[in-house]
Amino acid sequence: MSLLAIVTFDLHGAVPSEYPRVNRKLANLGLEKRLCRKGAETPTVLPANTFARRYATKCKKDAPAVRNDLCENVRGAIASLGLRGNVFVAVGGPWAWGTRRASPSKA
Repeated sequence: MSLLAIVTFDLHGAVPSEYPRVNRKLANLGLEKRLCRKGAETPTVLPANTFARRYATKCKKDAPAVRNDLCENVRGAIASLGLRGNVFVAVGGPWAWGTRRASPSKA
C-alpha cells in the first residue's frame, strides 16, 4: 500500500527570511510543496508551511514508523537552524486529498 505524508509547522519568533532555509531543509528530506493528482498535468501548490511526500507501494515501513521518522527528521531540521516551533505530521494510506479555493462571498 502506498502512503501519503503531510507535514506542517509553525515557527516561534522566526523572521520571514528563515522560512526559505527551513523549506530547503525539508526538501532535502524528500518533502515537496506540490502534489500532482493522478492524471493531472498541473500540480497543486500546498498552503504555506505545508509539505507532502508519497511513499511507494514497496515502502518497507508502516504509517506509524514513517510518521515517527518524519517527526524526528523535521524537528531536527528546524532545530539545526537554531529555530523553535511545532511540527504536525500525518501519514496514512489508502488516502484521498482535495483542494478548494476560499474567497469572500459577494452579497
